[in-house]
Amino acid sequence: MSDQKQGKERQRGGNKKGTGNKKDKKETPTDNSPQAEPKLKEMKSVEVVEGMKTFLKCELGAGNPSPKLKWYKEGVEIGGGKNKLKDTKLKRKKEGKVSELHFKKTTDAHAGSYTCEAINNLGKTSTVGNVTLLRGPEWR
Repeated sequence: MSDQKQGKERQRGGNKKGTGNKKDKKETPTDNSPQAEPKLKEMKSVEVVEGMKTFLKCELGAGNPSPKLKWYKEGVEIGGGKNKLKDTKLKRKKEGKVSELHFKKTTDAHAGSYTCEAINNLGKTSTVGNVTLLRGPEWR
């Protein structure tokens, strides 16, 4: 390939060998980063009109190795099978650093206290948020 053609390929980002920019390389966490016990940001409680969508957000502030996040309602772990809440969905975001519990149509069954727990081999911590249901003609 001629020098002129190679220059055009680099400008377009088409060089098969990469441009040498850091963006070309996948960034991976270093194994030698210091270990840290998990820390969570405070969860915000929500008030929602019955039948509307809402969500609770659990966000990691720190933790290495990466903590596992678990959700509980009134002290009972939320998971699959008999402990699955109807019309809810767990979503992971930002490479597992954020977990959101989404409620499609909020009902009496969703109202209550929720705990998000972060656990790794150095410890565990938790944060609590509440879902309060607003109902009646003034909220419709």
